Amino acid sequence: MLKYLLTAILIIHGLIHLMGFMKAFGFSEVPQITEQIGKLQGVLWLSVTILFVLSSILYVTENRNWWILCGIGVVLSQILIFGTWQSAKYGMILNLIILFPVIAHFGLWNFENKYINDFKESLDKVSAQKPDLLTEQDIRKLPAPVQKYLHYTGVVNKAKLNSIKVVLKADERER
Repeated sequence: MLKYLLTAILIIHGLIHLMGFMKAFGFSEVPQITEQIGKLQGVLWLSVTILFVLSSILYVTENRNWWILCGIGVVLSQILIFGTWQSAKYGMILNLIILFPVIAHFGLWNFENKYINDFKESLDKVSAQKPDLLTEQDIRKLPAPVQKYLHYTGVVNKAKLNSIKVVLKADERER
């Protein structure tokens, strides 16, 4: 439900930015915007429309980097709003609403990257270590069936495992 609400907000807010583009290029009288908008500003208004609509498409299609385009759109939108404050000040509310999930996804992205870097660092450290051999001395205190199993599998007098990789897969489901 929230996914579709955010998508709708992104699209609506993006389409509202079309008004600035239309006014700048004289495609339409836009009485809602009382300030003058130059051609360069008009191109920026159109750019924000494209950024918001594109980021909503990426969000719906579950592209994990949607928040980057959306964050750029929020910053540009806010700059444009400051330039036309009297007419567009309420757009800041939508920018704040959009900013919350953008910040949350940035936090997730940052956490994931730190985790991956830490994992690679740890794996490099483990890989650089010279592996010890699993000897009879190592398994002598284990129960006889375990010792027999280790001999049967052929791991005795072979390199000890010093790391494993576990991959978990899960489906995210809406409730």
